[in-house]
Amino acid sequence: MAAPTQEKQIIWEGKTSGFFSLLICSPTKCKITNRSIEFTSGCCGANEDVIDIRRITDLQFHRNCMQTCTGGGTMIVYAVDNTTPEIRIKGRGMRNVYDRFKDIWMSTKGSQIY
Repeated sequence: MAAPTQEKQIIWEGKTSGFFSLLICSPTKCKITNRSIEFTSGCCGANEDVIDIRRITDLQFHRNCMQTCTGGGTMIVYAVDNTTPEIRIKGRGMRNVYDRFKDIWMSTKGSQIY
């Protein structure tokens, strides 16, 4: 597979932080770019994982009632990856992130030769 030719562009950056994750010093940080989804998690960011956009097999978007009221949402990413075959990314404004990432993913997927 040929590597994407565009420069790396950040679509969204964020982190999950609940009461429990703050207690154990392990918020999960996520960066979505036009080339990959990058995660940092664990105590003091000890674990890192990158999923190349070409390994993604499907995308979904979901909102529960509370997320609809607050402008949030969940993007679900399915990938051919042994360690993280499914990723759920929650946040405000996630619908726009999902739409932008889906367009990039579809154009990348369309240019691949199987």
